[in-house]
Amino acid sequence: MKHPALPLVTIALVTLGFTSVVAAENTNFQLGFEAPDYTAEASLQSQDGWSVNQENPDGVFIRGNEAGITPPEGTQMLEVTRQVGTEIPVAGRVFASVREAITGNLTFSFLTTADAASNAAFKIGIGSSFESQSGAWVSLRRAVSGDGFGLYYWDGNEKSWNQIGNEIIPLGEFIRFEVAVNAETMTFSVKVLSIDGQLLAEKDDIPLWDVGGHLAAGKGFNRIVLSADQHGPTRFFLDDIKVQSTP
Repeated sequence: MKHPALPLVTIALVTLGFTSVVAAENTNFQLGFEAPDYTAEASLQSQDGWSVNQENPDGVFIRGNEAGITPPEGTQMLEVTRQVGTEIPVAGRVFASVREAITGNLTFSFLTTADAASNAAFKIGIGSSFESQSGAWVSLRRAVSGDGFGLYYWDGNEKSWNQIGNEIIPLGEFIRFEVAVNAETMTFSVKVLSIDGQLLAEKDDIPLWDVGGHLAAGKGFNRIVLSADQHGPTRFFLDDIKVQSTP
C-alpha cells in the first residue's frame, strides 16, 4: 500500500531550524505535555524545544479536557489538526545533541488516538537530526470501511506504508505504540497495545528508512518528528512520549 505523503514532511521541514538541543540524562527522554513546561491552549511552537511548521503553527496545539477527549495521562496532551485547504502541521523535537544521540538499541513509545473529525492520517517517527525522513515511522490511517483507524508502518526497503494486522481502532480510543529499534540489524519492531496493556497487533523485522546512510554510519537517533498526512480534515491526539536505550 503506497502513499506519496512522506516526502511532504521533508517539504514542510525546510522551514524548521531544529536548533533546540536538549541533553537527555542517560540518553533517555520522556514528556507528557504537562505544565509548567507546556502552556495549555497554545501552539506547541517554541514550547520545551519543539519546532513547528510556521505556515500552520496552530495545527499542533496543547489541549486539556476542553478538546472533548480526556487526556490518558495527566491533564494535558498534544492535538494535531488540519483543516481542508491549510498547510500540513509538522512538529519536531531534538531530544539529544549529536554527541549524545542514541547509537544502540532503543524503545520509542507513545499514546495516540483520533476522533470523528479525522478523515486522513497521522504519522510519527524517531530518527536522526542529519536527515528528516530517516528512522522508524508508524502511522494511524483511516480505515477504508467502518469508523476507525488502521495501524501502519513504513517499510524502508519497499518505500511504502503497510498495515499491521487487521485491527481497527475505534474513534476516541487511546492505544500505545511501542517501537523497538535494533541498531545492529537496522530494523525495528512494532507492538500496539490497548490502554490496559492488551496486545492488539505486532510486526517484527521492519527495515529502517536510512536516507543518506546516516543511521548505518552510526550517527544515532536524537529527533522525533510528527505530522498530519494526506488531505482532508485531521484531528489526532498524542501523549506520554518515551525514548529509552535498551540492551
